[in-house]
Parts: sequence; C-alpha cells; structure tokens
Amino acid sequence: SHDREVRHLLARAPGWRTPADGRTDGGRPPTVPIARGCLRDGYVASAVQHAWAAESYYRLRHPSAARMAAAAHDDLDRANRLCPRAAPGDSPRCETLGIWGCPAPL
Repeated sequence: SHDREVRHLLARAPGWRTPADGRTDGGRPPTVPIARGCLRDGYVASAVQHAWAAESYYRLRHPSAARMAAAAHDDLDRANRLCPRAAPGDSPRCETLGIWGCPAPL
C-alpha cells in the first residue's frame, strides 16, 4: 500500500479537494509548480495528480484507488532517480523539492 506517500504528497500540495460524488462534481486537483528545465518536477507533479486521483477514488469507494496510488509511487521512483541532479542550489532549481525532497522523505 502506498497510502503514506499519497498522504505526504497531498499534505504539501495546496488548493485541492476531492469530488463530492462521481457524477456532478469533479473536485479540484492540486496545482504543482514545475521549473523550466527540471525533469524531476514533472515526475513529482504527476505523482501529486495520481495521489489526488487515488484519494478521490478512495473517498468514492472506487476500485481504481490502489492503481492510482501505485502510479504515484512509480512517478516518485522516477523522481528519486533524478535526485542527484535536483539538490538545492543546483541549476535549474526544481520547484517540487518542498513537496517531495531529495533524498526521498519516505
């Protein structure tokens, strides 16, 4: 289970809410900043979106919740492999280090 990663990501990504129901309210996904030239930010942003989808599906009791959490985990694995190039002070500066740091927080 990747629930700790989902909780960690969503706790650091502001402005989101899950859908109230599966038909009329789509909720609001988090907005994640992406620095120009930082490939790692793209993976972290994707992980946050997958985490939001996992949480949304979980609250709606939809079976895709686990699949979305696993996708978030896979994105984080890719981001973690780029950590040596994303350390604070490096150029380009990665914007998502406050959401998922280097080294990985979990």
